[in-house]
Amino acid sequence: MPPYFLYVKAELENLTNLQPQGGCDDTGFSYNFKLKCENCGEVTKKETCVILSETVPLSTGRESAHLIQK
Repeated sequence: MPPYFLYVKAELENLTNLQPQGGCDDTGFSYNFKLKCENCGEVTKKETCVILSETVPLSTGRESAHLIQK
């Protein structure tokens, strides 16, 4: 399957739900993002991959997230 590139610009602070319209039934589907720094404008060389079935515990220990990045 060829890669598709979608350019999205948004402020994602406290984001709770990001998915394709109509949802995605495959929890193993990977979302790949190239990120741009707000301060210097540098774009990451590698993509950041997010998979819905993989979670990371938050520092509070009570909740989890799919991606934590500064």
